[in-house]
Amino acid sequence: MNDVYSSMVQNAVAAVLFAIIGVVLFIVAFMVDALELKPGDRVLEVGTGSGYHAAVMAEIAKEVYSIEIV
Repeated sequence: MNDVYSSMVQNAVAAVLFAIIGVVLFIVAFMVDALELKPGDRVLEVGTGSGYHAAVMAEIAKEVYSIEIV
């Protein structure tokens, strides 16, 4: 019975993490779209975090500068 419970918990955790990651990706896409970036734009991002947002913006804008305050 312990193996079944352990498997259920692992599956539940994986499902929650998958949902959270999906929401984060959607939010980044929504924010980048709202910026209406153009190929010649320069962007300053304060609060780099994982760098994913900067990487997405770098695909559109000419230059992206990202800083993290520690």
